[in-house]
Amino acid sequence: MKYQKTYVKIAIFLLSVFVFCFLIFKFLSVDFIEHDRYNGFLRRLNQIDATLNKDVLELRYGILSHYDSLVRGVTEIEKLQQNLKDIPKFIDQEGINTLALKLEYYQKFQQEKEELIEQFKSVNALLRNSLYYLPVLATELAQEASNNGDDMLAIRINDLLKDILLYNLTSREDIAPQIREKLDIFAQNHNEYALRVEGKDLDLMIAHVEVILKNKPRADLLIQNLVSLPTSQKGEELYKAYNSEYEKALETSNYYRLLLYMFSIVLISGISAYIILKLRNAAKIVSLAKENIQNALEATQEAEEKYRSIFENSTDGIFQTTPEGKYLNANPTLAKIYGYDTPAQLIESITNIATQLYVDLNRRAEFLTLMKHNGSITQFESQVYRKDGKIIWISENARSVKDTDEKLLYYEGTVEDITKRKRMEAALTESENRLRIQQEALVELAMSQPIYSGDIIAAYQEITQAASKTLSVERASIWHYNEDRNGLNCINLYQKSLNKHSSGSQLFAADFPAYFQAMEADRAIAANYARTDPRTKEFCESYLIPCGITSMLDVPIRVAGRTVGVVCLEQVGKARKWALEEQNFASYLGYIAALAIEAGDRKQAQEALRQEQEKVERLILNILPAPIAERLKQNYTSIADHFEEVTVLFADIVGFTELSAYISPTELVNNLNQIFSSFDQLADRHDLEKIKTIGDAYMVVGGLPMPRKDHAEAIAEMALDMQIELAKLSKGIGLNFTIRIGINTGPVVAGVIGLKKFTYDLWGDTVNTASRMESHGIPGAIQVSETTYLLLRHKYTFQERGMSYIKGKGDMLTYLLTGRQNQN
Repeated sequence: MKYQKTYVKIAIFLLSVFVFCFLIFKFLSVDFIEHDRYNGFLRRLNQIDATLNKDVLELRYGILSHYDSLVRGVTEIEKLQQNLKDIPKFIDQEGINTLALKLEYYQKFQQEKEELIEQFKSVNALLRNSLYYLPVLATELAQEASNNGDDMLAIRINDLLKDILLYNLTSREDIAPQIREKLDIFAQNHNEYALRVEGKDLDLMIAHVEVILKNKPRADLLIQNLVSLPTSQKGEELYKAYNSEYEKALETSNYYRLLLYMFSIVLISGISAYIILKLRNAAKIVSLAKENIQNALEATQEAEEKYRSIFENSTDGIFQTTPEGKYLNANPTLAKIYGYDTPAQLIESITNIATQLYVDLNRRAEFLTLMKHNGSITQFESQVYRKDGKIIWISENARSVKDTDEKLLYYEGTVEDITKRKRMEAALTESENRLRIQQEALVELAMSQPIYSGDIIAAYQEITQAASKTLSVERASIWHYNEDRNGLNCINLYQKSLNKHSSGSQLFAADFPAYFQAMEADRAIAANYARTDPRTKEFCESYLIPCGITSMLDVPIRVAGRTVGVVCLEQVGKARKWALEEQNFASYLGYIAALAIEAGDRKQAQEALRQEQEKVERLILNILPAPIAERLKQNYTSIADHFEEVTVLFADIVGFTELSAYISPTELVNNLNQIFSSFDQLADRHDLEKIKTIGDAYMVVGGLPMPRKDHAEAIAEMALDMQIELAKLSKGIGLNFTIRIGINTGPVVAGVIGLKKFTYDLWGDTVNTASRMESHGIPGAIQVSETTYLLLRHKYTFQERGMSYIKGKGDMLTYLLTGRQNQN
């Protein structure tokens, strides 16, 4: 019986130890270090995924020039995925299966994303290569075409380049068909264009354009597909699933902690009762009981100290707060996040979380509402004040702790400082906004009329204003090399604060050799600290300090591979670090300035050509009637037109030939020029067509090349005015000239024949008869044929001369025109 009782006691003791050890094990099952490791992997996974999207966009628009960040990001994601397969052991089997399944889904989409990235790298490499070489090649071809006299080809090349740049910068789909149409024109006229520019360079330009047309949509589609992949969503789901399982594990741990406390109390009470009952039996048994109690207390204390160590050393802030907004407990990490030296200082200082902590006074109310409806929250992001007044971003995970009667006791949870992540997101947004603003400015400049019309001053004003507004710099200017290339002249300077344009400043290479050498050698001079930069510090005393300039961004203007000027952007006030996208934007400004210069050169050439053409036009119109000259320009074959009825006038200055024996040739020609010039003015006044002069004879016709009904009347007026005009001129010259005039009306053939020294002339019997009317006429009189007489007898007075013998015609009835009838 004695041994049986002993065995029972031993069994009870062993069972108690087993239960106590089991409860200790369960209570300590949650490994917070393992939790921090796995939770960190999840956060890092989402951060890298977002960075991959940003890097792809920056590679597409040239902000990044290499793919190292993509490769590192993909490699780190693969490593993190492998680490995430090692799920913390405190998660139950059901949770492990859930997390494994979500990780598998995430890996599936991430694998698809890596494939899209590889495709994008290949396509973007082709696209960037063509976008890099096309402007240079197109500029050289345009210059070559212009040098060879084909400005139209140069314009077409520049238009194609402008459309390609617009196509790359915008998402407009109507530009691609326009580019295709222009490529078709180049293909159709390839052989002709190859005579003016290098054929292989033309083919290479077309090939680059084809590459851009093919790969730009592919690159944009790959980016769209890549960004639209739900990797971020799946990563967030994995993060939330894990935290949910972690919360379950914490609840289980708390449950076993409570059991441990209760079991410890029961165990201690049992041992105490046993000791009291057995106290009289033996002091040894009492001593042993005391020792067992002490061991149990030490074990409990050790467990609490271990939990306290985890609490004190957690990388996340841990808190317990009352529903009213006071802190019950906080770990050192939380105090550090909020800028306090100790948790006690934090608890003592913050007595109202809603008004002392949150920047948004309504944020605590939102927190309480979510806790009331859901019992817990995750990723609750807010802006809060630190002790020093600085504002930071935090992310809170919290849950409600209630008693057995579901009465709310307090809130507990963790806090993470996410200020750096928020700054990265803000920086990315700011960079995207800058790129968008720069693209809009470039598109607006690309469509600016002065850039392509040759108005360089107006174009430069738009470029400098756009540069100052887009990059927020005080001064933007454009300079040209002088003819000797030993200095720069300021063509336009825009000052933002004054909203004023000016020009005229000069810089000489002898005074600033380092700057001029750098401008020829470098793609751009990005002097963040212009007063100490070796390329720009030469300007310090004479220019930078007086103007308050601290930073400079200068890019060369190159035309046909030669530097012809500089675009200069100057920061006043606080020094500025020039971002890569700002340097790229400035380079585009230099290219647009080059386009304006080329347009100005073309305008000057076209203006010179136009002036020469106007001279030729005036010369042709002095020789030929305007309609005949226009027809002759369009068709080099002979021109001959039949006119049913015109009136022809021949005039001869009587005795002019005999006069030539008594005066000098120069005086003779001057007198004849004065007389015939006055006749030309009369012909213009009466809208008649002068045909020619032969010696001292003058021929004019009415009714061609444009038919008119009053042709005979116009010729009659011309004849009468010629008599009056010659009388005036004779008096002024001091010589007595008389004129003999003959007129006839009838059909003629008029036109231009031959290949050289074109003249407009008349043929037919009507012309011969008019000539006979003059040669057989009377000096100082106007002799007309009967045909002309019949047309004019109702408005003019005539004297019948009677029948006269006309050579080649026989006897003809002729009349002398003596004046106009009185029209009462």
